[in-house]
Amino acid sequence: MNIKKIAASFLAAAMVISSLAIGSFAANIGVAEGTLDEETGLLYVPLEDGTLQVTIPDGTHPNGDIVIPETFGEGENAKTVTQIHGDLIYYSRGITSLFIPKTVVSIDHWHTLSTFGYLESITVDEENTAFSSVDGVLFNKDKTKILKYPFEKSEIGYSIPSTVTTVGYSCFGGSKIHSVTIPDSVKELEWGAFENCRALTELNIPSSVVTIGHGLVNNSGVSKITVDSANTNFCAVDGVLFSADKKTLVAFPVSSEIEEYAIPTETEILLENAFRGDTKIKKITIPESVTFIDRYAFMECQNLLSIEILSGVSVIDGIFWGCSSLETVTLPLSITKIGSNTFAGCDNIKSVSYAGTQEDWDKIEIDPVGNESLNNATIKFSDSTTGGTEITDVVQEPTVTEKEDGTKDFTPGVKKNATTSDSDIETMKSITANAPAEAFDEGVVLNVSHDTFSGSGNSFAVDISFVNSETNEKVQPKEGTSVTVKIPVPENLKNSDPLFVYHINDNGKAEKVEAETETIAGVKYMVFKATHFSTYVLSDNPNAADDTAGGNTSGSTGGNTGGTTSTPSTPADTTPSAPSTSTSTPAASDTTSGESTSSETMSSEPVSSDNTTSSVPSTSDSNPTTGVAVSALPLLAAVSAVIVIKKKK
Repeated sequence: MNIKKIAASFLAAAMVISSLAIGSFAANIGVAEGTLDEETGLLYVPLEDGTLQVTIPDGTHPNGDIVIPETFGEGENAKTVTQIHGDLIYYSRGITSLFIPKTVVSIDHWHTLSTFGYLESITVDEENTAFSSVDGVLFNKDKTKILKYPFEKSEIGYSIPSTVTTVGYSCFGGSKIHSVTIPDSVKELEWGAFENCRALTELNIPSSVVTIGHGLVNNSGVSKITVDSANTNFCAVDGVLFSADKKTLVAFPVSSEIEEYAIPTETEILLENAFRGDTKIKKITIPESVTFIDRYAFMECQNLLSIEILSGVSVIDGIFWGCSSLETVTLPLSITKIGSNTFAGCDNIKSVSYAGTQEDWDKIEIDPVGNESLNNATIKFSDSTTGGTEITDVVQEPTVTEKEDGTKDFTPGVKKNATTSDSDIETMKSITANAPAEAFDEGVVLNVSHDTFSGSGNSFAVDISFVNSETNEKVQPKEGTSVTVKIPVPENLKNSDPLFVYHINDNGKAEKVEAETETIAGVKYMVFKATHFSTYVLSDNPNAADDTAGGNTSGSTGGNTGGTTSTPSTPADTTPSAPSTSTSTPAASDTTSGESTSSETMSSEPVSSDNTTSSVPSTSDSNPTTGVAVSALPLLAAVSAVIVIKKKK
């Protein structure tokens, strides 16, 4: 191998999760050295037991056919490869085929969402005691659990083998499958089993299924869900998936043609991610019977214009994250808390109708993180008065200067926001952009606004947007052109070295941007070229992308409700955290029988790398009373560790 010696450092998150029903999580990475294989682009990281985990280094994309060796290293330094990081399978990008040797006994995918990839097949050494493969599809050894159907596998339809009792976490996520036949042997569908399956239009659930994880059809093409009439745990009403007693709405067919939906009056709980990624719905009415709306229930419903929540709900937490078209919201007097990121990305909110007075509104606990859009909305109270803080104070008008070299200098327009400090306003006023004349049509100006970023370390986030000065619609540079942006280093980062720049793309994932430092008149700037404009983040964290895409985001936490579906978790604080995985109820605990708990390192629900712009916060709310058994929730702890990468001959 052609391997060279270099050294670099980055942060890695090590998490310890325990769960009664689905095994253990064992990504115990401490301060250690990792060795980069320059030939394949894979990184080998020592684990505490002296073996290796194979992973993908941050910002790289190994390509082609990857064969994972049984051991890595030379001579006395050779160590056994026992663990695969989930990115190789669930977020494979350029990898087209993957071979798993007999030594691998666990797959760690705690923060990975199956969004896209080029993986066509996965094969496993026949002597492997934990995993197996059939026609390029990954299973546990005894084939009671199907783990991953490759993204680019060519079959249009697929019948799950009758040996399978569990369809694993994000198993079909991101695949091109058009139809899936689920046999009567299947008892459990884990978190996001069919997420991002754009070509899958209908999902049929057999009578045998007793446990379903949340996010079942997130961002998929599913327009109808049906349930066998003999199933005693679930039912479908007009294509919508409910628990059998109809008290829990489990999953909405997110690609249906339904534009207005009134949730049935017998419904009490809306499950986490229930409507996430719906493409058509514009109006939702939530009846008084609903007492609990789990986090991210309506996340990324990008065409949702109006939602009405009647009395019964006391806490809303992150539920409208990414609902970019949302304009009007009706909230009940029963609301006591609006959690972080409830209105993140809801920049078009015009009014909130509240069934109480200004005095009542002031008593609501509103987390400032991710709820800035409330500052720009009019709050309409029950006594016909209005409140809110619509911020329109312009502190700087945008200007455009044409230069002799044919380029244009843009100085941004800046508005004062109630959550923005004076020092941050001064920083925004000094942001500049230089673009070739052909990058934009006439009448385009630059605007910036303060944004939030919940990743690790110190950071400064700003939404940088070019807009049509007449319509105020956002525009992007024309194809083949780029814009040079200069952002002065803000006060909270002036003593940080090095600094990094990240771009939050349209899918909500933070991507590292190549940037240089430049000092002008004694002021330090971060300078970079951009072809797309949204939120940019300056950070002293070299791995800030991991905070959002792993997610999480990048995550959310969850467990089981209704005895058959996931419940919200109840950590003691509201700090950002990776999500917990859906767990089986006692009734379904036998669905993993025959599978060694060491054969698959189970994960918590990931932060969507395609859908979030910051780490997903945990919730401090209590679980709703459902009148049914709820399985124990995973215990979560995060640990930071430094890994030194070495390339060596």
